[in-house]
Amino acid sequence: MRSFNLKLLVVSLILLTILPTFVQAADQVGVFDNGQWAVGNNPATAKVFGFGWSGTNPIVGDWNGDGKNDVGIYNPSGNNFLIKDTNGYKVIGLGWASVTPVVGDFDGDGDDDVGVYDNKGTWALNTEAGIRIVGFGWSGTNPIVGDWNGDNIDEVGVYNPSGNNFLIQNGANYNVIGLGWRGVKPIVGDWNGDNKDDVGVYDSSSGQWAIGNNPATAKVFGFGWSGTNPIVGDWNGDNIDEVGVYNPSGNNFLIQNGANYNVIGLGWSGVKPIVGDWANAISSPTTPIVPTTPIVPATPIVPTTPIVPTTPTVPTTNVGTVEIIDVDLKGETVTIKNVSPSPVNMNGWKLTDEGNNHDYVFPSFSFNSGSSVIIHLNKGSNSATDLYWGKDDNAHVWNDDGDTAYLYDSTGKLISSLKS
Repeated sequence: MRSFNLKLLVVSLILLTILPTFVQAADQVGVFDNGQWAVGNNPATAKVFGFGWSGTNPIVGDWNGDGKNDVGIYNPSGNNFLIKDTNGYKVIGLGWASVTPVVGDFDGDGDDDVGVYDNKGTWALNTEAGIRIVGFGWSGTNPIVGDWNGDNIDEVGVYNPSGNNFLIQNGANYNVIGLGWRGVKPIVGDWNGDNKDDVGVYDSSSGQWAIGNNPATAKVFGFGWSGTNPIVGDWNGDNIDEVGVYNPSGNNFLIQNGANYNVIGLGWSGVKPIVGDWANAISSPTTPIVPTTPIVPATPIVPTTPIVPTTPTVPTTNVGTVEIIDVDLKGETVTIKNVSPSPVNMNGWKLTDEGNNHDYVFPSFSFNSGSSVIIHLNKGSNSATDLYWGKDDNAHVWNDDGDTAYLYDSTGKLISSLKS
């Protein structure tokens, strides 16, 4: 992906990345509200302008290859895009009912292109050579876009929520990355500055991230809290992407700054978070731009046959060793199972609740392959099938209204989680 290192993620609607080959200004945050935009990290000097209208979805890209971001919108009711240009806007008729808009440099010509994914395995990408139809994915998968091999051409990919894994395009083939757990949101970024995009996930119920294409070495860390939405950007202009969150309850952003964070008070109720470098943004009247005549493609785009892996690749956990298989909230027990083909030394592993308020550290315990063990909250004598937290009989750890159990290995890497 060409890389301004821009990432735009609109929750449940858009996930895209834009990464340039030249040094680019640092990314900044912004918000979109039914045609009104406010962009910039300083709320006092944020640029406010109108582009779009009620019911449209925001997109961001370098539409003319000048290395600067411009805004755009996807119009679901008209199956078309409007992208900002020097003449005001350009209309691109592309889409059909229930598609998700995407952005990327799909032909490697140095400027970004728009596209759509139908969430069933069919993509339509608007390149200089014309509309390219791609079958990649299957029903229920979520689209991602990235430059997976560093050739400055963006490729497509999908996140598979039912299998907790990614499939990313690799020429005529695909690579499978077993990273994720139930309820996470997929993200994309260049996490190490090698000009190649990698995948990641964010758990909005806990604020936990896991990033990297190798599940065995994926970086797992906490940044955010329950109810926040993930964003990705190059906040300091070093060509390495960092994470951030938008907090709808506080109308503000937190963006990563080394080991610290910056708080940006920008937003209001109902906005969608966006990311870009905003060099081309100019404050203007905030009245949304609405085309006088809706434009709908005259010829419908016919989906091709989606690509579905012939061999299912559904990891039982995000790294495939020990899995949480049950959380009994009222009984205050958690059951885990060794799904690996060999015994696992559980010494130093940790079980925590949502919010990391309570920790259970495993004793020296050899967990045989295929075996299950129940962790009880109260006191008792440990055995091969039962372990005891050692708390008083009237103690409570798991929230009866719903909670998530997290299992970490002795190095602090997240191995499994289960929401109940």
